[in-house]
Amino acid sequence: MNRIIHLNHITRIHKLKPEESSDLDFMGFLNEEFRETERDASLLFHDARVYMPLNYEPNYAYPLIVYLQGQEGSTSEFHCLMEQISTQNHLAIELDLSDRTRVTSGNLMQQIQEAVSQMSRHYNVHTERILVMGDGQRGTLAMKTALSHPESFWGFIALNPGDPQQDCPLNQFRHLQHLRGFLHSEAENPWIQNYSRLLHDSGLKIHLDQSPSNPDSQQFSRADEQVCRLIDRFIVQGIWESYSEI
Repeated sequence: MNRIIHLNHITRIHKLKPEESSDLDFMGFLNEEFRETERDASLLFHDARVYMPLNYEPNYAYPLIVYLQGQEGSTSEFHCLMEQISTQNHLAIELDLSDRTRVTSGNLMQQIQEAVSQMSRHYNVHTERILVMGDGQRGTLAMKTALSHPESFWGFIALNPGDPQQDCPLNQFRHLQHLRGFLHSEAENPWIQNYSRLLHDSGLKIHLDQSPSNPDSQQFSRADEQVCRLIDRFIVQGIWESYSEI
C-alpha cells in the first residue's frame, strides 16, 4: 500500500544503477513527432543547458530531471542546484520559460518531449524515469504537467508550489499509480498537507517535506542543502522500489 513519506531524516543508502528501459511505446512517443528535420529552432540543444553527472558512464541509464527555469534564475544556478542534488545519480536539462508570455499545457509538453528526445540522442537516458521539476509557480506547473500527462513521466518535484486549488487535474487517476511526487514547503502549510493526502489517495507515492524557514541566510543555505539531499534520496528510493516490484 502506498504511503506518504515525510523525509525529515537523512539516511545513507547505496546507489543502485537502473536497468535499460524496454518500453518501446514510450520511445515511439518521444521520437514520433520530433525528427531531426522538424526541430523547433527556438529550443536548440546546448551543453550549457545540460547537467551531466561527474564521471558520466555511457552504459549507465540515468534518470532525467527536466527543470522549469524562470526569469529570476540563471544557468549557473541551475547547474549548482543539480550538483547539490547529486554529482552522480542523474542527468538534467533546463527549460527556460522566462521568455514565454503564456505557457500552455500543450506547448510546454512539446518543449519537454523535444528536450527528452534530444537528451536521449546525446546521453543514456532511462526513458521510464523522467521527472519534471520547478520552484514556486513553476513547481505548481511541474505538478500539473505530470498529473495531466502521467504516461510521459516517472514523477514530479515541486518546491514551494502555489495552491493549485481546482486547477490541478486528477481526471486521469486510473493512470497515476506509477507516479511519484516530491513536495517541499519551507513552512507547515495546511493546503499542501491536504493535497498530499489527496494525491496519495489517488494512487501516487508522495514524499512530503516541510522544513521550517529561518531568516538567517546561513540557515537558508543549510536548509537548501538538506532539501537537495532529500531529492536525491527520493530518486534513489524510487529506483530501489522499482526493483522490488519486478
